Amino acid sequence: MTGEREAMVEAGYAALARLQHAHEVAVESVVSEVQQHTGERLLVRRPGVLDAALGDLAAMEEQTQHYAAAMVLIRRWMLPTDRRPLGALLKVIPAQVAHEITDHLRAAGVLADGGARLSP
Repeated sequence: MTGEREAMVEAGYAALARLQHAHEVAVESVVSEVQQHTGERLLVRRPGVLDAALGDLAAMEEQTQHYAAAMVLIRRWMLPTDRRPLGALLKVIPAQVAHEITDHLRAAGVLADGGARLSP
């Protein structure tokens, strides 16, 4: 089974690489076509940290502090050898702790439901 698993993982990586390449080619095609017809070069990358203003950096700092606070709580309940994902852990720890962790992760902007709401 290990050989099958490794082959599947390898095939998955190869498929993702092909998709990423196809995506990059498609994006460049659109950028090139717009530039040929209008003379404008579309910016398709997200702004990086070097493009950030002080307010953006302060928001990132706050997000980082919330992520660090979540990790302090998580480390009390999850060992380095623990194979469970965080979602499974949150189901078995005290509800208040799980709520605090998810509030911090939400405020850090790393939960899919987004929003920066903290409970009182």
